[in-house]
Amino acid sequence: MPMFTTKKAKREADVPRGPIGSVEQIHPLVAVPPLMSAGDAARFAFPISCRLANNRRLFLVLAGNDVDNSGRCDEWSFHYVYPDDHCESVITITSARRSPTPGTAAAREKVTPWPAPGSPQEAMVLFQGPTARIIVEQQWADRLERLPGLPDMFIDSTGAADAVHATGADLAQGGGGIRMKGRTPPGRLPVWEIVAGFETYHTPFA
Repeated sequence: MPMFTTKKAKREADVPRGPIGSVEQIHPLVAVPPLMSAGDAARFAFPISCRLANNRRLFLVLAGNDVDNSGRCDEWSFHYVYPDDHCESVITITSARRSPTPGTAAAREKVTPWPAPGSPQEAMVLFQGPTARIIVEQQWADRLERLPGLPDMFIDSTGAADAVHATGADLAQGGGGIRMKGRTPPGRLPVWEIVAGFETYHTPFA
């Protein structure tokens, strides 16, 4: 039994995971408007993301439901990857209208190490050792390539909505609600993607 425990502990140490473990926290916030632009929400999300590690990469900005014609809503999520620390995080800013803490705006922070505990990648390293570690490290490198970054300083969601309106389109006329996200399509510059009904619009993110 002691020999097995020692071997298992050694294999666990071989898992290519950074110093940041799983985290799920809710941070109460103050002075959060009921409807926020992405820029409003980013003021709260960015400091939280930097507390984990400075070397982080924003790769997705996602609006919640009920985006209005001006590009504001009551919830925004910011998705980060930490290349050197083998983890990803999602920081969701919600106004008091939607907050998990009734009557109080909040930031929900969820950090997932990579490979995640109990994942197939972790099992590969635990049971197959160094050879599997090389494979898992390559999988992480491949994932990073699929997550091109977004700049921290960006055109606000209200500016993106204004750019669409300037073309003569009216987001409110699309029917079926408005959805917004900031991302970097493969081989392209970062964009705001706005879906209103059956129409999809792209405007510069930065």
